[in-house]
Amino acid sequence: MQLLLLKNLGIDYVLKPSKAQPKKGLRIAVSFLRNGKLSIRYSKGIKPEEIEAFIAKNLVWIKTAHQKQLKPVRLFVQGEDYLYLGKSYALMPYVSRHETVIINGGQMHLYAKNASVEAKKKVVEVWKTKQCEMVFQELLYQGFQRLQKKMTQFPQLQIKNYKSRWGCCYPQKNLIILNRALIHVPIELILYVIMHELVHLLYPNHSAEFHNMLASLVPDERAKKRQLSQFRPDYQ
Repeated sequence: MQLLLLKNLGIDYVLKPSKAQPKKGLRIAVSFLRNGKLSIRYSKGIKPEEIEAFIAKNLVWIKTAHQKQLKPVRLFVQGEDYLYLGKSYALMPYVSRHETVIINGGQMHLYAKNASVEAKKKVVEVWKTKQCEMVFQELLYQGFQRLQKKMTQFPQLQIKNYKSRWGCCYPQKNLIILNRALIHVPIELILYVIMHELVHLLYPNHSAEFHNMLASLVPDERAKKRQLSQFRPDYQ
């Protein structure tokens, strides 16, 4: 099924027929996924023209929500907001031979060799990589200590860019991979993701044992998951 209204607006979507019995009066529902696609769920028996009519009726909301999903273009100009460990800092760029980033008060001072976006981005990316390595390794060590009775070998850590996930693990390699964008969320949420992946090294699936152990280590893990959903995995 092709929905021309969405195609013409450049909005990617996925259609998901539901096997569940629909709630009273609810036969079609839409929401945006983390990857930016519009998820369209519909009940059995719904006709294509009904979906098209529903999209047309809710087009204003869909367009507004889609704009919020788009990744903002970062220009590294004065006053631009930059998230670091869950706090927002006002960017203050300078031209300097000594390239570095300094957080001071509510400001993020960025020193680059010239005023180009490329030069400033390069400095921030180098700084961000160092912050990720330092913060993630420390929190991984803290998490490992809490599981030392069950884990005998300290896991390997890799840091990568992901568009729609915060982390993953490979139990057979004793490897955890974390999204670089985690450096932008509060420390307690980074630790939640790390604990989630550490427990997955012991229980690779989402079994009852996995959930019971995670709940024992992070009692408010459901609240942490909701809080984390307020941040973008592709934030830069």
